[in-house]
Amino acid sequence: QWAGDFDPFVWAGDGERFAFLDGDGHVRVWTATAPGEVSVVEVEDAKGLVWGASGRLIAWDSRTLRFIDTG
Repeated sequence: QWAGDFDPFVWAGDGERFAFLDGDGHVRVWTATAPGEVSVVEVEDAKGLVWGASGRLIAWDSRTLRFIDTG
């Protein structure tokens, strides 16, 4: 399912969180310092993720960018 020029897994710039596309239309955000899921956001048809400098997570597909506040 994950083929092409995108990344279904990203680390936050601070190195304390990571996020991934779960294949069921969700982005799951976890902490690395105290392992545990922080949030789950529905992002139907997302193809990749980028963690922005402002701390916002960006999910994208072929036509849309979705900005996600991860707290």
